[in-house]
Amino acid sequence: MIPVSTKKLQDNHGTNFKAYLDYDNVHPGYARICIPGIKQDDDSFVFDGDVGKQYLSSTRYMRKLVSNLFKYDKEETTEVTIQGPAITLDNHIKLTAANMNTPDGTVPTDLVCALPCLPWPEIANSIKDRAVKSEWLQFPFVDSIVNDGCHIVAVPSKSSKKPELEWRISFSASEGRLAREVVTDKLRQCYVFLKILRYQSMKSKSILSSYVFKSVFLHCCEQLPVHYWKYFPGNCVLYMLDVLLECLEKKHVPTYFLPENNLIDHLTDDEITTAISAVEKLRLDPITPILVFMEDKMFACHCIKLKFRTMVKPLLDDIKEY
Repeated sequence: MIPVSTKKLQDNHGTNFKAYLDYDNVHPGYARICIPGIKQDDDSFVFDGDVGKQYLSSTRYMRKLVSNLFKYDKEETTEVTIQGPAITLDNHIKLTAANMNTPDGTVPTDLVCALPCLPWPEIANSIKDRAVKSEWLQFPFVDSIVNDGCHIVAVPSKSSKKPELEWRISFSASEGRLAREVVTDKLRQCYVFLKILRYQSMKSKSILSSYVFKSVFLHCCEQLPVHYWKYFPGNCVLYMLDVLLECLEKKHVPTYFLPENNLIDHLTDDEITTAISAVEKLRLDPITPILVFMEDKMFACHCIKLKFRTMVKPLLDDIKEY
């Protein structure tokens, strides 16, 4: 309900915008929310004397939201934590057969306050040119996404010098539309395979986030012919791992809608070396992690116990020769 302009407001009279994005001296993909009108009765606003502007503080705003949650509609047993742009509610109730049909309150819930931004930010205009060259996205669909605008969420860049003033430009709504309307079952299967590889091999190390893999996947969707994902899914998985390795070696993993935003620029050289080693290991053997993951999974209520390895044994035998 608080629209933010992606362009500087010369005069906010007669518009619905209460604030605008200020991109000066911030990491690509991030911005500050500048408020032309002074709000001296609210400590969520901070005056930056260096530039003479009033900003909405991301950290203070998040603390205010958490404080309000404690006042209204919160069980005493619920733990409230801030994780990135999300406020996580977790009451630590174990999921059981008795409550599995009413899971609300038995699993953690993430609440993300996202302010709508219009028009589409000029820094993300490259998606228009890329859509023309790719067979994956049709221009009318891209035009529709652009017309929707984006959001901004309360999380700063990891390299920010003034993190309390920074917000991240979010294209989550646009990514959601891609997932629902453009990503086919064949593409989704390859992505799930990639996510399982990360889950089995990297989750405990937490060097590369799941969003890194998601961004690589979306870029590969754009680069590979659509029919490849149907007829050569194994090659597509290997291609995604190759692209990830190339990005790691260049020390730049681009987000999909804003390639200038580097998802790994906060990593040290040692951390990048560790990540490269882990991905290289997956590239050499992308099968074993999947087998281990499937060992204790159940597809349906079969009358006999059947291991996943047994089901795919012909494929595994063929891999050695292939």
